[in-house]
Amino acid sequence: MGFLGVGPGRGIQITNGEHKGRLLYQVYEYVNGDQWCHTIYSDDHGETWKLGGSPQFDRAAVGSMSESQLIELPDGTLQVFARTVKSRIATAYSKDGGETWTNGALDDRLLLASGSGCQLSVINYDGYIDGKRAVILSAPVESSRRHGVIRIGLIDEEIQEGKEYPEIDWKYQFDVTKPGVYFAYSCLTQLPNGDLGILYEQGNTKQFLD
Repeated sequence: MGFLGVGPGRGIQITNGEHKGRLLYQVYEYVNGDQWCHTIYSDDHGETWKLGGSPQFDRAAVGSMSESQLIELPDGTLQVFARTVKSRIATAYSKDGGETWTNGALDDRLLLASGSGCQLSVINYDGYIDGKRAVILSAPVESSRRHGVIRIGLIDEEIQEGKEYPEIDWKYQFDVTKPGVYFAYSCLTQLPNGDLGILYEQGNTKQFLD
């Protein structure tokens, strides 16, 4: 391991299942030029931390999984969303609180800035949208880190036949910046009144939508 970096972004605390109460934060590492995402976790309220596992992946197909963020599915399963260099976000799952992961794979529904990719933000929404639990994700979708969007995914809590995990229907998308306008690293949060807040890198360019 030549480098281990924390974040960027935010951590989570598991609210359901065997590992309820566990604190988790995402880190990423360089190993011989390759990038891999990991989870660090604490079961004693942050007094001590352990390094969890890393999703394995097809290097030709996925390229890398570096900066990443976590959500918790309704049954306590964790899902990671990671930056890649393949113009798509990669994802993987953990049923043991981040200690081990399924193999990572690209999600063709989730565009990401082409080239070197970009960090993204994703959070669980505390409430319901269209009667379902929801996930909120922000990232640039154009090359050179432009056109920032927020996506809203609705969780299907009933696991479909042939699937191991709940599916997310990425039903809505909203512009944060116009197409062609710079948008890079971001961090989402939910405000006490239920509104969403986003902090993002604007690259000293005009941002406001007409």
